[in-house]
Parts: sequence; structure tokens; C-alpha cells
Amino acid sequence: MKYQKALGSSVDPEKLALTVKGILTGIIPVLIAVTGAFGVHLNLGDLSSLVDSIGDAIIALGVAISAVMTVWGLLRKIVISLKK
Repeated sequence: MKYQKALGSSVDPEKLALTVKGILTGIIPVLIAVTGAFGVHLNLGDLSSLVDSIGDAIIALGVAISAVMTVWGLLRKIVISLKK
């Protein structure tokens, strides 16, 4: 899957950017501390899956926003052209 320009790797646009992976991976110690405080213990497999899911959610959100902007732009163009 091709990632949005901001999320895609500069080396391979088909892959998630290393910066984004680093940010998401940096969330892991925070998640361990927060979940540990509530008595829930996560293993590395769970955390890795969570980071992947967060990345997928960010991409899905970007696609949804892009779709809304596209539809809004098309509707606005139609309305403006009909007014003329």
C-alpha cells in the first residue's frame, strides 16, 4: 500500500517512514508504564501489534480526510459551475 507523502519513506514510498515508526515505537515505554500502573502487563508482541494498528489507523484517517476533501471539492466545483 502506498502511504501518504508525509507518512511514506523517502527511500521507498511503499513503506512507512522511519520517523513515523520511531515516534510510534517511542510510545511503547509510555504504554508499558501506563498499563503497568493499572495491573495490565503487555508483552512485546502485543505492543508491536498495537504500534502497527496505530500506524494503520493514521493512514486510514489520512485516506478518509483525503476522500472528504475530494468529494467536497467536486461538490463545490459543481455548485459553482451551475451558478454560472
